Amino acid sequence: RMFIWGLAAYFLLHAVQCAWIFRDFGQANLTLLYSLTILQNCIAAVVGTSEIPMYMRIFPREQYGQFCGANAMLRTLVFIPGSMLAGLSLDLLQKIAGPGDWHYRYYPLWTAVMLLPALVFVLLLWREWKKLGGDKGFKSPEAGLSCPVSRSPGEGTIL
Repeated sequence: RMFIWGLAAYFLLHAVQCAWIFRDFGQANLTLLYSLTILQNCIAAVVGTSEIPMYMRIFPREQYGQFCGANAMLRTLVFIPGSMLAGLSLDLLQKIAGPGDWHYRYYPLWTAVMLLPALVFVLLLWREWKKLGGDKGFKSPEAGLSCPVSRSPGEGTIL
């Protein structure tokens, strides 16, 4: 639940920061930026701190390490091209916006657009978690399934 609330707050904070796309706050820009950055880091700490306990609750105990490894690989495979795409979009915005650093004002929009599907998927995960027992008696879908029987040497190989 903390992860969901933290992710929702993170999304709302970035949505609020999109105001810089349309308005320059003059002398208050730096103060607002520092204040919102401190708030953003506090929210990111809540999200990051609640993420591992969330995994411990939803991943099957018997295969926890495998699920964490798969999660890490998938995240990396998404983060690398996503970061490159973000850089390319900022370069494109710089060409459109012209000289100066106006294009950096679109960073919160980029982040909010990426956080919205993440928030939707986490809410769907929470709904499924509740269906499978929730806080009191959650059982992962794989609970009760035995590990596959190991094969004897040579069985199932193609010569």
